[in-house]
Amino acid sequence: MVERIVARSADITETASRYRTIHNQCGNTKLTCHFEGPPITETYVTKGFLCGTYAGSTNDSHFVYTKSGRGTLTCHVNGNG
Repeated sequence: MVERIVARSADITETASRYRTIHNQCGNTKLTCHFEGPPITETYVTKGFLCGTYAGSTNDSHFVYTKSGRGTLTCHVNGNG
């Protein structure tokens, strides 16, 4: 089940109920996606995985999928490399 949830996160912006991208003057980008899926038996949390965005790729990432089926994916891309 966990692998399926993580695999689904790759296309999250395609199915997200809402998402937001914030850019600051330093060139940093924060992508946050909120979505809903089927309920699961145990809340799943992971971080530090490769997250690809149009602003670049990063391992500064965090993913939470709750028992109720709500999820949040956050990725921080450092504009200074």
